[in-house]
Amino acid sequence: MDSERLLGEAETSDDSRARADVEGAASSNRDEGAAAEPLGWHLVFSYGLGHVLNDLSASIWFFYAVLYSQQVLDLSEKLTGGIILIGQTVDGLTTPLVGYASDHTRTFLGARKPWHLLGVVCVAFTFPVIFGGCMLGATQDSPVLSKLCILSPWDASRRNVGLLILFISIFQIGWA
Repeated sequence: MDSERLLGEAETSDDSRARADVEGAASSNRDEGAAAEPLGWHLVFSYGLGHVLNDLSASIWFFYAVLYSQQVLDLSEKLTGGIILIGQTVDGLTTPLVGYASDHTRTFLGARKPWHLLGVVCVAFTFPVIFGGCMLGATQDSPVLSKLCILSPWDASRRNVGLLILFISIFQIGWA
């Protein structure tokens, strides 16, 4: 009787292995471009809502960047538009590259997490530099602290405009 029970368990084990092999083959076929099961409308709606919120955040960022550039940094409308255009161009060029690279990344963290972490670091570093300029509370009148500023809000020199373009570009790469 015990041998029949063991034989039944062995057959069940073989069946589950065979099912796992079939499921593994099905998932590898999906990876190779075979048609996958359609997503439910709840999942599609959830992904879409997340993307809407992402675009809403980006729109708020651009709106504030224009106001900040013109009213705080006292840059002209033309220069502000050029800086934002350069940032958008960098974003448009890097988004497909980051997507391609993340599709081909294989790490112990997975394919996407290293890219998410890189994006977080880029955004977390550049956001306060772009909108703060001086994270130490320096002013134009404080000669010692003002020298520690990466981006001085009171200085519209070519150097500062170049740094603003650089940091906005790094921000856009991180956002991609």
